[in-house]
Amino acid sequence: MQTMRYSQLVERYLKTHKYECFNLIKPWKCRVNDKTKIHRKEIQQFSGFVQAAKSILNKNSLANIELNAKIEKERKDLNRIM
Repeated sequence: MQTMRYSQLVERYLKTHKYECFNLIKPWKCRVNDKTKIHRKEIQQFSGFVQAAKSILNKNSLANIELNAKIEKERKDLNRIM
């Protein structure tokens, strides 16, 4: 796979206007964009959302384990009574 190359005129324009490149699609090497601050902010927000989702899943799995233990205890108590 070859890296994306621009003409000298385009490269000079991109450098003078402080454009940066970042990967939007992993197989592609680079995409140029001037909205890097916004993009960085979106990445940070998204990583925060991912962490929040993982913590919610962990809490839910713990709650399910506790609930299953309570249900099993109730079944054993019910079987003893009968």
